[in-house]
Amino acid sequence: MDESKYVELEAKYDASALPVADFRAVVGGLPDSAFKTVVGVDTFFSDTKKVLRFRRKRAGTDVGASDRPALTYKCRRRVGDISDRTEIDMWLGDKATDQDVRAMMEVMGMTESFSIVKESWIYHVPDTETPDALTYGRRMQGDGIDVVFALYDVLHMGQIHRFLEVEIERKGTIAAEWAASRLIAWKEWVAQNFPTVGHPLNQSLYEMFAPRDRLFIPESF
Repeated sequence: MDESKYVELEAKYDASALPVADFRAVVGGLPDSAFKTVVGVDTFFSDTKKVLRFRRKRAGTDVGASDRPALTYKCRRRVGDISDRTEIDMWLGDKATDQDVRAMMEVMGMTESFSIVKESWIYHVPDTETPDALTYGRRMQGDGIDVVFALYDVLHMGQIHRFLEVEIERKGTIAAEWAASRLIAWKEWVAQNFPTVGHPLNQSLYEMFAPRDRLFIPESF
């Protein structure tokens, strides 16, 4: 399995005290930052052994989490560490409907658990640091890192919760150790520029909002 493609390195923060305007003023000022806003719906399914997320555009909006809906599997690579997870996205065709996905989940033995709505403000920022070739191996042409900053509101059961994420998005064969070191560096940047967010959280959105019933799987997703 291509580790650089299927590993998610990120930190998540409680951003309830961070205004969107402040976030955009700071991150939008970084060199070559690219901005987008998305509104999507995440529905989680479980069979008591694994969890899948179905993400798609919210009905009635012009912007979505992607141009196509997607099914996503995630799991922690180390017990107790939410910052380093396996993440695999299966992009669905443009004609896929909610009914199609629910029918597929049913025949796979997956039961719908809960849904959330997310409105996100996202920046992709090229990381200008380059690894030491002697320590991290040769940096092949075309490789690099984007830092993805996402401020987003989660609507769940009539309440809105705001979070900030910083994620390392690798492009190519950048060493895992180098990518992890850049996440540490950007976490320090977040602490300096957004002091109200405090320390990174160690829970996923699934763990925060999933009902504590027979379908709930701790340390998953």
